[in-house]
Amino acid sequence: MENNFKMMDSAFLETVLRVPMPGPTGVITYLETVEGPADADGFGTLSLVTRSQAVQSATYKIKSRIPTSTTQALQTVGIDATGEVVRVLQEDAKRGAEVRLKAQYAQRAGESAKELNMSTRWKRFLYGTLGIAPRVYVTNGTTFAYALMNMANMVGVRSRRGPATFAVISRQQRVALEESPAFIYAEKRGTANYSSIEYFGTLANLRIYVDHTNEWNDNVAIVGRKAGANEPGVYRTEYSIHLEEVAGTTDWSGEPEQLMALSERSATVTVGDSGYKSYLSADIRVGKRPLWRKILGV
Repeated sequence: MENNFKMMDSAFLETVLRVPMPGPTGVITYLETVEGPADADGFGTLSLVTRSQAVQSATYKIKSRIPTSTTQALQTVGIDATGEVVRVLQEDAKRGAEVRLKAQYAQRAGESAKELNMSTRWKRFLYGTLGIAPRVYVTNGTTFAYALMNMANMVGVRSRRGPATFAVISRQQRVALEESPAFIYAEKRGTANYSSIEYFGTLANLRIYVDHTNEWNDNVAIVGRKAGANEPGVYRTEYSIHLEEVAGTTDWSGEPEQLMALSERSATVTVGDSGYKSYLSADIRVGKRPLWRKILGV
């Protein structure tokens, strides 16, 4: 199982650029867009600069203990206990990778949203002094779909590399999106459970994922664009993954047991100063905007 990262394949991990690393540390080279001063005609200038960023892999380990007597008993009835343990370790490792990836998206999307929300002095006052952040209110599935597409296009404007390619929504928002005639269900969806991020369908060019790790009524939707090679954005670098088995251990009662661990060395990082601009989040609520928010313009 040494370095077999194919077992980590999942629909949600398809949203990130995955880069194999020859060692625990490595360097990612990318092209950064730099805004320059206006030219003689008053037009802004852009230039592409080649930059590099060092990446350090972190170690993630999942362990399992099973009494040897249990393993032997299961084998007598034709059940491969070791194989089942390995399968569970693989699924837990995969879910951990998905959760870490989503957390990276949420952090960068939040930074991007804050930059937009602080675009005027009035908004900076409301957020900085009163803690009032803008919200998006929608009335049905069609307007919710429109809000997601508007966010996707905003990513294209801010990143200058194209619109968002995926969105992560809550289970409550999923119900609203199902009302939109523009939404298309995935032909083969993942198993819906409360510890995974499920590929649910498409909305135009957006792949829609439902986050089962958050609360039902989490109102924050995230859109993002998968980074291309040598582009700023979120990367997942992968160095090694292997199974460790330690035989002959004993539990507190002295009974022999089998200790197995799945060890993964990888990193989920944002590359480039402008990498966060490829992601955006918004607090989207289904219902009418309160009168006081209408008055304040948020």
